[in-house]
Amino acid sequence: MESPQQILTSTTAHSFIARKSHSNVIFVKTTDSLHSTLKTLVNNKIHGVPVFDPKTEKFVAFVDLLDFAAHLVRTYLENQIIEGSISRMLEEEHHYVINEIANESRRNPWCTVNFNTPLLQVMSIMTDKKIHRVAVVDEKGQLTNVITMSDLVQYIFNNLQPFSSLKGKTVEELHLGIKEVVSTTTTEKTYKAFLLMNSSGVSGVAVLDEQGKIVGNISAGDLKRLDFNLELMKRLSLSVAEYCNLGTAEQKPFVLYVTPKSTFEEVLEKLVTTRMHRVYIVNEEQKPVGVISQMDVLDIVLKSCQ
Repeated sequence: MESPQQILTSTTAHSFIARKSHSNVIFVKTTDSLHSTLKTLVNNKIHGVPVFDPKTEKFVAFVDLLDFAAHLVRTYLENQIIEGSISRMLEEEHHYVINEIANESRRNPWCTVNFNTPLLQVMSIMTDKKIHRVAVVDEKGQLTNVITMSDLVQYIFNNLQPFSSLKGKTVEELHLGIKEVVSTTTTEKTYKAFLLMNSSGVSGVAVLDEQGKIVGNISAGDLKRLDFNLELMKRLSLSVAEYCNLGTAEQKPFVLYVTPKSTFEEVLEKLVTTRMHRVYIVNEEQKPVGVISQMDVLDIVLKSCQ
């Protein structure tokens, strides 16, 4: 059986994307509005897309929900435009095009790899640069597809056999998720949760009840619940519990946590089945003591290849 290093080296970016269920590249143009771009993300259930410049006829950037979150925070929330001034906000939004907020989060730069690049190198580039996606280009520099961190985590989960040295090890043994958990409460205003994400440099925060137990998660992905219309600020003024439908029939049971004794395979399964970007580590009282991101998963896989 091939080793993890052999498999990730022999698999190229081109052969990897050929296995993706969606081979068509979804993209937006530099001149598209924020409204239409957000609608593209929501309709296709994705977090980010490449941006095409019709003038140069080249792809020039990525835009994702983190950029929308950063725009929302810096343009409105930090200026305390929470109530009132709605008509002015809507008028201003018509002047924004997507090129103006691409990589506003400073965590979503345009990065390309050649289609012959080994998957091992693709993973190294993404973890070194701390980025969530790369564009794959052919020998002419033309975009062929995009590889995301979610794609890579899914690939590892689907091909776990070569990673047998990892899959049975526990979170504790692998020293995964040893970092402070950024959290908010069910009663906090939603706009303050987004301010917290921006100031903490994270894309999601844990939601705790009054006993400090984890009951949910709110992230940049939850911006898909919004639209740039008259309801925007009303929605952001809701409590986190109301905004995320916590404790209601609409909310699916929150299962996105593991314990220090959970295995690497169980962590992967949680991330893949929920399509989330992080999983929390809880103690016996269901209080969060750590958080494992997709980046952490790729880091540990790369270490196993050394």
